[in-house]
Order: sequence, then C-alpha cells, then structure tokens
Amino acid sequence: GWDGILGLIPGVGDLITASFSFYIVFKAALLGCSFSVVLRMLLNILIDNLIDIIPIIGALFDFGWKSNLKNVELLENYFLNPARTRTVSKLVVISFVLFSFIVVICVVILTGYLFVWLFQSMQNKW
Repeated sequence: GWDGILGLIPGVGDLITASFSFYIVFKAALLGCSFSVVLRMLLNILIDNLIDIIPIIGALFDFGWKSNLKNVELLENYFLNPARTRTVSKLVVISFVLFSFIVVICVVILTGYLFVWLFQSMQNKW
C-alpha cells in the first residue's frame, strides 16, 4: 500500500518500490511458482513502471494499481489452486503479448501513413 506514497519521492521512491516488487517475484520463483505466474507478476510490475513514467498520471495510477498486492494475491491463489492460476496467468500473458504486437503493428502502419502524407505534402508545396 506504500507504493503510491513512496512513488511521490522522485527516483528513490521508485527504486524502493521496485526492490520490494522484485523481492516478491524472487520469493515466488523460489517457492516454485510456475513460469507463467512469475511472468504475470513481472507483467504487473511492468505495467506499474510504464505508467509511472507519465508525470502526475503515474503518481495517481500508483494509488489504484497495486502491483505488489496483486502479486501477493497471485502467489496466494497459486498455492490455493495452482492449475487455475497457471492457466489464467498464461491467458493474461499471451493476451498482453498479442495486444502489444497489435499496438506495435498499428504504430508502424500509422507511421508509414504519416511519412507518405508528409512526403506528398512536401511535393505539393514545391
């Protein structure tokens, strides 16, 4: 729950919260969590840290997106129902990878259209 508060301290706060985050993932791996569950935990941390890059929004996001709490709950769920947690984690990770791939493809296509438009605009002015 301290992630949002510590995140307000520039640089140091993010370093402290990242240390706690990776400690939880490290312990999960030591306790025998499946690869998909560990990847999902890392995904939670990635989402948290990517949004943290955005000023103000990142700080506000920390108060709602509790990656450490999500990861501890994920660890508890894994020991209560490993098969289900493993399956759901695989689906979440695969969905994220597919979504990311689609976003990258869209950015590449839109960038291509932008360059074509700029090139045509420059030709029309000359």
